[in-house]
Amino acid sequence: MDSPRNRQLITALERERRFLADELHEGLCQTLCGVSIHLKVLQRRLESECPALAEEFSGLQKTIDDGIDQSRVLYRTLKPPVSGGDTLMQAMVELVKSKPASLDFQESFREGADRLSPEQATALLRIAQEALRDSISNPTVTAANICLKIDKSSVRMSMDDNRHDSSAKRDPVSLGVIAAHARAVAGSARLATKTDSNGAIECVIPLAANPAQSNEAGL
Repeated sequence: MDSPRNRQLITALERERRFLADELHEGLCQTLCGVSIHLKVLQRRLESECPALAEEFSGLQKTIDDGIDQSRVLYRTLKPPVSGGDTLMQAMVELVKSKPASLDFQESFREGADRLSPEQATALLRIAQEALRDSISNPTVTAANICLKIDKSSVRMSMDDNRHDSSAKRDPVSLGVIAAHARAVAGSARLATKTDSNGAIECVIPLAANPAQSNEAGL
């Protein structure tokens, strides 16, 4: 069942993520941007004085710029600008873009996301992030899916992948994280009961989330 302790834990985790995101943005990202600016200045000087060396600087410049892009993606992962359902959809698009090139990742979202509260939207994003992380960590997975449906009383999100039957069981730690995020907004998350589900997860969160009416997670 949901409890103040569970909600406090999720709040603490979110605060720690935001702290790390700010440190990353104000520290590493700013440092890399500073290095990038200096390299561009040096490259312009070398183009006239030593063209061959300028070419090497061009390759280094690209490496630095790639590092900046990766840091920004990590920043948005740790501290996504989620203020409700509409921004959740934007964050989900970012999640899809950040997946490894080797993974075929499909998403399906229905209308009505604007009815989600900021807390519900954040919980759904964290659940999706954790499910995708678990899929990526399984070497047999080459494709994953996330489907979000909203009806009159609840939002339902299902997540599955094509993991082999021999490795169908998801990581217990990952399942615990998913369950905790669902419980924090009075919802539930459980492994699908179908024998051919291959570790599919079903999450249900009531739109009028009330901690006093929370459901027990089935994980």
